[in-house]
Amino acid sequence: MGASALRHRLFRLRRRRLNLSQFHLSPAPVPPHAISQSAASAPIKDWPGRETRDDAERLNDEQLHVLLPALPAIGRALQKCDGLNPPCLLPICAVCARDYRVRPIAQLHALAHAYPGPHEVATLYLKLFPPGFLKDADLRRAKEMLRKRLDCAGFTGAILAGGIEVAWQEKHQRWLLHAQVLAIGVDADTWERLKAALDDSGTDDPVRSVPLRDPDKQLSYCIKFVTYHQPGRRLVPLPADRLVELAEWCSQYRFADFLFAYGARRRGGQLAVDK
Repeated sequence: MGASALRHRLFRLRRRRLNLSQFHLSPAPVPPHAISQSAASAPIKDWPGRETRDDAERLNDEQLHVLLPALPAIGRALQKCDGLNPPCLLPICAVCARDYRVRPIAQLHALAHAYPGPHEVATLYLKLFPPGFLKDADLRRAKEMLRKRLDCAGFTGAILAGGIEVAWQEKHQRWLLHAQVLAIGVDADTWERLKAALDDSGTDDPVRSVPLRDPDKQLSYCIKFVTYHQPGRRLVPLPADRLVELAEWCSQYRFADFLFAYGARRRGGQLAVDK
């Protein structure tokens, strides 16, 4: 870590000691917005595998040697950000992403508790992009197209909620745009129809669904913002050129733009199920 990054890290630590009480508050319960259902208890702020605040700050610092020269404005925002005064709110920022995820993950827990199943977690592969062409990925269009395909596959009456993300696949040298969602009320035949509808994604198996057995772990996986890739079981930093590409693409969006819902709508930060 360079001297400048170290100074900013020490400054963040000193500032954070003055605000520790903010991070010991339990999140409020999130109502499911169903007239006949009561709100589920909100989960705690930690879940299996959640990075610590120090981990998030360290990840930001480790990216500075790439982002400061390539994307100075984004690099400086990450260098200064402690998530508090004020937060930079860039989706590439590990500190802001860590804090942002708490509420939408709590909403997924509320949905899973409030509505009858079957309950599953699904990965839906949407589109592939070669290196250098991530800029062509349009979140709004991707969500619109996914909703149309869900309609065509007969998902009416089902609930899907989660997030859209991109993953760098080093082996194939490509970006994979995909959705990670909690799915409620979907039968096996409907999943098969969606596989056919997503056949043009360019992947061999565009729909992967598993039962919801470990909500704390599985639902946290539905809402995440990552700057690494995962060959096998290892988490590896993105190559420098891919990190720059991802940071530049992400910077045009807000965190909320990456959220996805079907059979439900987000209003004022709340998730309301369609009637």
